[in-house]
Amino acid sequence: MHNRELSPLDALQKALRLWWLIALLGIAGGLLGWLFTRFQPPRYESSVTLSVALRQKELAAADKLPMSYALQEQYLGPVLALFYSQDVEDKLVAGAEERGLDLGHADFNSQDFRIERLYSRWRIVVRSRDPQTAAALADLWADTVYAALSDANGHALNAERLKMEADLVRRCFAASDFPAANACAGTSFATLAEMDAHLAGLDAQSAAEREAAGGITFALDFSIAERAAVPTEPSLFSRSLTLSAGTAIGLLLGFILSASLPPAGTKRHDQPKK
Repeated sequence: MHNRELSPLDALQKALRLWWLIALLGIAGGLLGWLFTRFQPPRYESSVTLSVALRQKELAAADKLPMSYALQEQYLGPVLALFYSQDVEDKLVAGAEERGLDLGHADFNSQDFRIERLYSRWRIVVRSRDPQTAAALADLWADTVYAALSDANGHALNAERLKMEADLVRRCFAASDFPAANACAGTSFATLAEMDAHLAGLDAQSAAEREAAGGITFALDFSIAERAAVPTEPSLFSRSLTLSAGTAIGLLLGFILSASLPPAGTKRHDQPKK
C-alpha cells in the first residue's frame, strides 16, 4: 500500500500544531532584523519637488484628449531617463566635488537617489548619512536635471519651429504658383531647385535638433516647486523594511520546519536488512 501524498491542507494542519515554533522563529527573525538596523549608521532623506506636465493639446487631437497613460509615458519616459543619464551623473558628481560633498559615481544609485511620481508632482529623494549632505545633494540633483531639461527642451522647440517652417513652405508651394507661394511662405525662391535645397537644409537642422533633444518633447512644462529641507530625523524606511523582512523570513522558516517535522510520538522504522 502506497503512502498518501501530503496535501497542502495536511501540511498546514501539521504546521499549526507547532504554532509556537512558527511564532518563535518569526520573533527571532524580526529581532535579528532589528539588531541589524541598530548597528547600521543612520540614513537621512531629503527631497525636492518638481512639477512636470505635458501640454496635451499640443500633442494630441481633440478626440484623443485626455491622453492615455501609455501615450503620456511615451513622452515622459525620456524625461525620467534624463534623471539617471550619464551626462547628469557626470555633472552631479563634478558639482558635488566642487562643493566639497562626498559623492562618487558608485554612490549614484537608484536606492539613494530615487524618483517618486504622483501625477505632475515628481519628488527627487536623496538619502545620505549626513542630513546636510542629503539636502545639498537633493538640490544639486534637481538643479542639474533642470538645466539638462531646459537644454533638451530648447532643442525640441527649435526642432518643432524648423518643422513648422518647412511644412509652411511645402503647403504654400503645393497650392500656388511661385509668386503667390513666395508671398505665402515669406520666401523669395527663384527656382524649384532653390526651394528644394532650402527644405533639405531645414529638414537636416530639424533632425539634428531632435537628436540633441534626446526624446524630450517641446510641449513640456517643468519647474522646481519645492526646495530641499535639512532632515532632523533619520529615515525609518530601511529599518521598518528590514524588520518586516526578518519577521517574514522567520515565519516562513518556521512554517517549513514545522510542516516537515514528524508528529510527536512517531517512531522511525529502520529499513529491513536484505
